[in-house]
Amino acid sequence: IAGADTQHALFKTVPEGTYSGDDPDLKPVEMVDWFKGDIQDFWGKGEIAIVTDVKTGKSFRARRWSGGNHADVEPLTAEDTKVMCAIYGVTRAQDIADQDLYQRHPLWVTVTKNGVTRTFAASMYGEPHNYPAGDTIPDNDFNGQFCIHFVNSMTHGDEKNPAHVDKDHQNAIQSAYDAYWKKK
Repeated sequence: IAGADTQHALFKTVPEGTYSGDDPDLKPVEMVDWFKGDIQDFWGKGEIAIVTDVKTGKSFRARRWSGGNHADVEPLTAEDTKVMCAIYGVTRAQDIADQDLYQRHPLWVTVTKNGVTRTFAASMYGEPHNYPAGDTIPDNDFNGQFCIHFVNSMTHGDEKNPAHVDKDHQNAIQSAYDAYWKKK
């Protein structure tokens, strides 16, 4: 049993109401290969990024939980989950799964590490899964984690459906990249 301050220290979260929700400091958007590039090192496990949905312009914070084939992440706070739900047009995160809202969302993922900020083209699969094992942030109103894909990252796999590079994710990643550079 731990209080809120201890939990925030343990899980590297911040208390609700401390994120302003301001647009991230977008840097030139990069397309980086998940396996051959440096994205896995730059956005390490346990580190926080600002995720911006390209279509709505809404941003929220997410912490990378794990991920070998792609980034498995969690919204940082209940407020971040609320923004993610708004992106999907629902009021509860579980509605994303219940309503089969599996569509890929083009994203910009902005990460700051050691004073360097970079923005990556990505794709979000927002369906909550891997509960309870992947549910490490208390009180964020999100059961489990969701997936963020990068260039050539792969889906979860099983015996019936092996892990593979998903063309819809790759198209969303390209869309995110193009959307940024068309604005320039």
